[in-house]
Amino acid sequence: MLNTMYTPLQVSVSKGCTLIIEGPSKAKIKSGEVEIFGAIFKRGAEVEIDPHKALPLYCLKKSTIEVFNGKVSLIASDTIPNDWRDLVGKISLKKGNCTKIIVLGGLDVGKTGLITFLANKFFLKGLKIGVIDADVGQSDIGPPTTIGLGVIEKPIASLNQARLIDAVFIGSTSPSGLLHRVFAAILQLLHIAITREKCDVILIDTTGWITGRGRDFKIFKITTIHPDYIIGIQRRDELEPILKWAEKNYQVYRIEAARHVKARSRDERRSIREYIYKRWFSGAIVKEIDFNKVTTIGTIILTGSQIPQTCFEYLSKLMDATVIYGEKSSDTLLLIVNEDKSINENVKNKLAKIFNVKQVYIHTKSLFRNLIVAFQSKERFLDDLGIIVDVDFKSQKFKVLTKANFNDNVIMYFGQLKINVDTFKEEDWIRLSSI
Repeated sequence: MLNTMYTPLQVSVSKGCTLIIEGPSKAKIKSGEVEIFGAIFKRGAEVEIDPHKALPLYCLKKSTIEVFNGKVSLIASDTIPNDWRDLVGKISLKKGNCTKIIVLGGLDVGKTGLITFLANKFFLKGLKIGVIDADVGQSDIGPPTTIGLGVIEKPIASLNQARLIDAVFIGSTSPSGLLHRVFAAILQLLHIAITREKCDVILIDTTGWITGRGRDFKIFKITTIHPDYIIGIQRRDELEPILKWAEKNYQVYRIEAARHVKARSRDERRSIREYIYKRWFSGAIVKEIDFNKVTTIGTIILTGSQIPQTCFEYLSKLMDATVIYGEKSSDTLLLIVNEDKSINENVKNKLAKIFNVKQVYIHTKSLFRNLIVAFQSKERFLDDLGIIVDVDFKSQKFKVLTKANFNDNVIMYFGQLKINVDTFKEEDWIRLSSI
């Protein structure tokens, strides 16, 4: 059933039934009492549902719910599996003694819902709950391309309501090829959660990548985290190659997948990220940053010594392309040209001999346009995200869409994903080794 924002729909739901609302929507409890992933909401409470999200409102009493916009459906039972509820009593927790719990599962099995459920249940026990969202593609804590740490400060309907403490930029919406960054990020955020935030429980969400190399990825992630508990959500036996190994060294619980979970296509997942990018960059403006104020990570640009402009004419003739910028480090030469054209390997070999380097990179300035970046500081791993709008190599300035505030020492972390600054659609991926 569809509803519009201008004609709110009042739904009367019997005790023991679940009203599922798909966003974008807003629900108001007019009477009764409902449970959403373990959090209790009574008369007068309002709940926002983001686009492409769905929330199950399980009625503990006969309830009347006013729904603005979105799509609703009624289930004549509790959609939370019994073993999710049983799990709460099986996990031993103690205030002041940090317990780490990692949740594994494939796509669309309810990992985020389970973590929200456990976070609410543990919070109601008077414990301080931290959540590390290590799903860089479908992150609820922090923006896509990051791994975020959030703290639960009240019962929540959705994980994105946790207070963001900090996030670590990975630079892509997939962990493939960036496992070193992922492992380092998790360890960094665990340290903050344990030492600074003094969390009693840390719940760790993961990606749905569990096949092929994803199995090794999960195993090494487990050994990195060294959790007290591993919870595997599976429909059949898809996690067994991981869980059979894990149960030899860790406490493992197998539970069934969530009921009535809506499967998301790749396009839908991309649309969710587009929505989050738009929200994250709301209010951002284009700012100029001088090269001499920037320290870069994840790229070779601004890591070497600049080549004098007096050399550009010679290099342009040699390459048959207009050179507008160049740098040389101990083993690498980077040249930026105006034209998008292929440079002969013989020319690259000649350049390597002239500059006595092992590697030669030649790129057009368009390589950097629409590239996602992040800004760091001594205080935070993630001050904010940015998107490079343009690079003026003549005046040596980056033009970046961001809300970050800059001083004389800017740490800019280069990603490998391009995002259109007008539509916020993901455009392309580039290899880190190429920049």
